Amino acid sequence: MQITLETLRSLLRNTFGRNSFIASFVTSIQPSPQCSTASINQDGELQYNPSFVQQHVQNESDLFCLLVHELLHPMFGHFVYTHGKLENIAADSIINSCVS
Repeated sequence: MQITLETLRSLLRNTFGRNSFIASFVTSIQPSPQCSTASINQDGELQYNPSFVQQHVQNESDLFCLLVHELLHPMFGHFVYTHGKLENIAADSIINSCVS
């Protein structure tokens, strides 16, 4: 599955409502084999590993979960910290505990 900006915005607007501003947090999407799973930076640039998505994203619900997880990083202000492995694990743990 290839994730495009149009796909993302359509899915989020269909879920949260046509007037939802959440879809605008993502400014661009780029497949990146160097990315281990998926990531978003403070500018809203989303990267994803095509192999990871092919293996773990089977339907719109899976895609929605992946997108919301990534969107919660900037919404929770996770970019004020350094970008080490431990910080990423902690940030992911916070998000996962909120959406489980």
